[in-house]
Amino acid sequence: MANTITGMIKILYQNYLTNYTNTITASSGSTGTANLTDLDRITRWASIGSSDIITEYIEVEFNSTKTITRMLLLDMNFKDFHVFYWDGSGWADFANVWTTIATDRGAVYGTAIYGTDVYSANLDVIADSDNADDSRYFEFDSVSTTKVRIECTSTIVANAEKYMYELYIGTEVGTFIEDLTSAPNSVNPIRSDVNAIYSKKSNGGTIRYERSDKYAAKFVVKELLESADRTIMNTMYDYGQFAFLPCGAVPYTERGMRMKDFYHVVIEGNEQAEFSIGRVSAMGMNYTFALREQ
Repeated sequence: MANTITGMIKILYQNYLTNYTNTITASSGSTGTANLTDLDRITRWASIGSSDIITEYIEVEFNSTKTITRMLLLDMNFKDFHVFYWDGSGWADFANVWTTIATDRGAVYGTAIYGTDVYSANLDVIADSDNADDSRYFEFDSVSTTKVRIECTSTIVANAEKYMYELYIGTEVGTFIEDLTSAPNSVNPIRSDVNAIYSKKSNGGTIRYERSDKYAAKFVVKELLESADRTIMNTMYDYGQFAFLPCGAVPYTERGMRMKDFYHVVIEGNEQAEFSIGRVSAMGMNYTFALREQ
């Protein structure tokens, strides 16, 4: 499997954990496991009575055999963790793993080595004994399995309860070659304001009531040349709903482009696409589309 971490937008198929009926168990805090798949970024699973000498686990059992190539541990505090899949007779390690961490961002923008100075294809395991990031992305050789198990012993802040807000397991549609967020393209993201309610006070002031924190964005894409990118765009319209990673697995500190800014979205409205020049798609296509978080 080739490395696809370039910092460009990633589109993934819907989460196997939200799109199918599965069983999720945990060593403690079992009532919170539903929060890992509820598409609400303010709820979480948390352990109960844990410490850095107690290994907690989260175990997912799919309703049928699933083929997986991508995983995201989102908004968590795991320092020492290890992830396995069931190979039919025991717990096994994933192979040919690619990942990024915030301290290892490379300088070659838009290439397959961007953000992967330390972690490489030689990392034949999804594990870390000294993680310091709140979210981690992993891509790996395809496996067909019925179960996945995440084990965590220590936390970033020593002896804290282990927690994780969301877990993604699935496969990728593709990574854009062109940068949809930079000129001549444009993106207008809206994070939560559209969901707020405003009320006027008797003194002329304003009170804001937050209803939710949901992502929305409008994209204007001009002269999209790469045929592979146009294939991704067509798949987005064909499926209508998918998972969306704006940072492309290269973690930034800016809100909306952090690793944990990972959204399950739908395309809003009709497909809008036109030839950039004449009727020759090789000269580029223009697209306008809007995304709204589920």
